[in-house]
Amino acid sequence: MSTTKNSPQISIIILGGGWLAGLMTHMHNEAKSSGFDLDLATIELEGSADVYCVASGLARLIVGPKFESVNWVNTLISATKQRTILLPCSDRGMLALSKARDTLDAQGNLCLCSSHHVTNLLNDKASGFLSNIGIGVPPASGWPMFVKPRHGCSSRGAMEIGNEEQLRAYRQLFGEDCVMQRVMRGSEYSIDAFVGCDGTLVYCVPRLRKITFGGSSVSSVTVEGIGERQVVEQIMHAIGSDLRGPLTVQGFIDAESGKFLVSEVNCRIGSGIVASYAAGIPFLDVLKCELSGTKQHFRNHRSGICTYRALMDVSEA
Repeated sequence: MSTTKNSPQISIIILGGGWLAGLMTHMHNEAKSSGFDLDLATIELEGSADVYCVASGLARLIVGPKFESVNWVNTLISATKQRTILLPCSDRGMLALSKARDTLDAQGNLCLCSSHHVTNLLNDKASGFLSNIGIGVPPASGWPMFVKPRHGCSSRGAMEIGNEEQLRAYRQLFGEDCVMQRVMRGSEYSIDAFVGCDGTLVYCVPRLRKITFGGSSVSSVTVEGIGERQVVEQIMHAIGSDLRGPLTVQGFIDAESGKFLVSEVNCRIGSGIVASYAAGIPFLDVLKCELSGTKQHFRNHRSGICTYRALMDVSEA
């Protein structure tokens, strides 16, 4: 991981990033070509299986309590040194980091995470925020329906149902507090975006989700021209300065209307961000600029870059 003794160093902790081998490999390659030492770490629960990056030498492991625990902030404070960048890549990590953002920033670190108010607002899938600011969303009527818990994450409890009887069975299993959207038969997209600390939109990369598994994109291709920048800037304008760091927007091109309908927005790194990296977004340089306070410009990407994700095979003696 190291270059030379005199190389400048950048330290980054990713919350729940132990499975992002592709992203971390790109970051190490960029650091090497730029003459930087990169110290990467991931925070995982004790006994977590998501430690591929640790096993393959891409990141250090910080073992912590559950993100909901009152002790996890102290774990982070003791693990950081001044000018450490902290990034969320899971929903629970996102909510926990946003809650501790001001405390960690006051320690001299940089939490690239939106405020707790914003992460809560966008994580509440029944808030109506998106439709209230004029963004198109999938209709909430007509079978079949896609149903998911109101405050769910990682596609847990998300499924397609076809009638009232199945809906009653779903609610018995997962509870009444759920969100329903009509199943969309059009193409599914994710938008990787990043908002600088000064409110600048740094990049906005839409990608067609060709293959998904467990809610994550395992094969995608970068595109443009689906109205991505307008959607993200509309969200930025409505939220204001509380929006900071990575933003992942998911939605569909409605087969009937041809419009992009947003199904959810998350203030964290998306699982398919490696596609944006491969399409020309120098993610590590984006982070370095935020840490140094360098004014950023909008960074364009290349379309047609197809990415396939797979777990890394690791052997131990």
